Amino acid sequence: LDYKWTTQIILDIWILLSSKFGNSHTVSSITFILGFLTGTLQNHARKYNFPFDELSFKFSAIRKYRKQEDFYNAAMKGEEKQIDEDLDVPTDGVLVHGLFMDAMKWDDETMKITDSIPGEMNPRLPVMHMEPKRNFTPDPTDYNPPMYKTGALAGQCQ
Repeated sequence: LDYKWTTQIILDIWILLSSKFGNSHTVSSITFILGFLTGTLQNHARKYNFPFDELSFKFSAIRKYRKQEDFYNAAMKGEEKQIDEDLDVPTDGVLVHGLFMDAMKWDDETMKITDSIPGEMNPRLPVMHMEPKRNFTPDPTDYNPPMYKTGALAGQCQ
């Protein structure tokens, strides 16, 4: 059996309780993801004086992986900063990790989704850069994966 996702959750809880954060945020430990996404867009809108409703995210994969186990072990030794030395903080947007795929995997050489390895359950995605862009239209050939959460604001004000 593959316990990557349960290990991820346990380590995410430890990081939240210990208030140790690195350059990349783990998506699975964010309890109110819509608030995180909205806050990222609001910070960008304020920084550049853009209308909030004209912003959306451009997602880019970075050829680096972040395992919570490694961050946890480094933090236990007081070395959490060293683990992020090769992970530059972007000027705009945020870096996130902790996303897993089902029935496919990420190929670092082609920077595309490819067939999964038989027997490999839930391969992890690399660190993703979520960069706010004004009036951004994604390339129609890009794959727009379904996720369990969305940043779309919906509803009616009455």
